[in-house]
Amino acid sequence: MTGVEIVDVLVVGGGPAGITAANRLAANGATVVVCEAGPPADDPLVHQANFFAARHSTSVWWPEMTARHTSTQAPQLYRQPQVFGGGATVNGMICTPGNPTDWAWAPAALPYLSQHMSLCQTHEPGPLGAALLTSQGSGHAVEMRLEMGFELASLWVEPDAATSSGIRRRRMNVDQRVTVRCGSLVSSLVTSLADNGTRVSFSDGTSLHADRVVLAGGAIQSATLARSLLRRGGSLEMADLVGSQIQDHPGVRFAVKLKPSAHLPSSHLPPGQPAGTVLARWCSSGALEPDLQVLVLDTINPDTNEFGQPHTSTGDLYGIIMIALTSPTSRGAIEWDSQDKPRLELNLLSESHDRARLREAVRRTVQLIESGALHDVAEAVYIDDRGTLLPASTDALFADDLLLDQWLLSHCGDYSHVIGSLPAGTIVGTGPSLGQLIGHRSIWVADASIFPHIPSANTMIPTMAVADAVAQAMCKTAAWG
Repeated sequence: MTGVEIVDVLVVGGGPAGITAANRLAANGATVVVCEAGPPADDPLVHQANFFAARHSTSVWWPEMTARHTSTQAPQLYRQPQVFGGGATVNGMICTPGNPTDWAWAPAALPYLSQHMSLCQTHEPGPLGAALLTSQGSGHAVEMRLEMGFELASLWVEPDAATSSGIRRRRMNVDQRVTVRCGSLVSSLVTSLADNGTRVSFSDGTSLHADRVVLAGGAIQSATLARSLLRRGGSLEMADLVGSQIQDHPGVRFAVKLKPSAHLPSSHLPPGQPAGTVLARWCSSGALEPDLQVLVLDTINPDTNEFGQPHTSTGDLYGIIMIALTSPTSRGAIEWDSQDKPRLELNLLSESHDRARLREAVRRTVQLIESGALHDVAEAVYIDDRGTLLPASTDALFADDLLLDQWLLSHCGDYSHVIGSLPAGTIVGTGPSLGQLIGHRSIWVADASIFPHIPSANTMIPTMAVADAVAQAMCKTAAWG
């Protein structure tokens, strides 16, 4: 292999999972290279704490990726980060540990879950969140608020990420022993028949040899590479399993136009103040663990409309109430064209039980809004991007299950929390080889691809915990340093 660079571990993907795994591997003596397909996170838009700014960047997304959310919707552009830092660069990074049963499949990840949760902080709410936390309206308003359990949200903060304008939550600290290469798109993986490593080729024509490869580019990109490797090696049955059992959190959102009185500097989110600061988790009827969530995003940029899209008017300020089902049972699939380009059929709300629970969440949220909890700050509440005002809870839309189901299916969106693209039969799911691609000693997966079911939480912290657990399992089976 004269002239070919040789490393102990190549980590594919420079997001939270990849960097977490790389740091742990390097700390255990491995020479580690992280390759990230996207650019460095140097766009000023991604350094604002309010993550809506990052969504207007044109440089941080995988191009031409589409997803169909439900059976009644047309495919639409799917925003998947392609930038160093991954989801930590462009998403809200709300931190919840989920439910205890989320971790029955991977108890080794629990210590790391606690470790990463310890880096989370809470922030003072903006006007919309404060209204839900402190509303003293009617007894019904207080009862609903307490029942839904609104509290300050925990937000992930990387150590040493404080800035003069507040907390910058879009920075991944990388161990100084880790080499990071941005703009490095992996084109193929070829494992050795002698089982002594993997040759990795990049789209620019270069290559290197790694004793181990860690796929950590997210549930879509990791699955794409794993599927290609399996198909090239003749493991067609395994390859057909890839992408067949994915999940995401289904949700809908209401936009809240804030009253001018809520625009005062004392209640306006200052630079550096995160957008999402208040949430509630509670149990649907008959559930034993929380499976519903309401997240309040206190403000989006004043130059965007109520659904975060640019418009020409100025001066209006909006918040968003996001309503989600956090323990869905519906599953979708990733489909690939002849050029291995992925497209998603998320199949959200395909199970009747999922629709029933999200109906319950929407109705209870509407009741809370009607109770007066937002009276002092809300000028109007909208239910779509066409400016449709929120109807009364007695309206047929909310009173009739069939009508509400139709509305949910036509308006349901995803949370960019795709998991489970490498299901049982492709990955070692437990024990000392957690995350190893079956039949391939040198290929490991350390991201949300290997979750057997979606956690009842925003997925960044759970994914980092699993990445730590997989990296530690790798360290126990190798001698580095």
